[in-house]
Amino acid sequence: REGPHGGHAIDLGNGAYHAELTHDDATKSVAIYLLDANLKKPVTTAEKEITINLTVDGKPQQYTLPAAPQADDPEGQSSRFELKDDKLVNAWDAPKSTGRITVNIGGKPYTGDIDAHEHDHEKK
Repeated sequence: REGPHGGHAIDLGNGAYHAELTHDDATKSVAIYLLDANLKKPVTTAEKEITINLTVDGKPQQYTLPAAPQADDPEGQSSRFELKDDKLVNAWDAPKSTGRITVNIGGKPYTGDIDAHEHDHEKK
């Protein structure tokens, strides 16, 4: 499924929430947006960071994305987390990379699996 920012939607807590993972090859950045069950409204958390654990070519990698609040997020809350990191962008682009993200929303931990995916950057 695709999220409102054109990214990869990740189910959190059996559909209670979603995380949308976007990446930008030009700026070498990866962002995660927290969204409601319908992928419509931003969901905020007081967490200062989100951790992504990836497995690329059988090797585990861990990345921490710091909070990057959007304009409408309440003070001390964030619905977006972003990291500029070549290695993370390359790991995300790697064939058959899989992973997991974990985030606390409202004091409860939610985990989402990032499935292996095939990229097709060519326009048809």
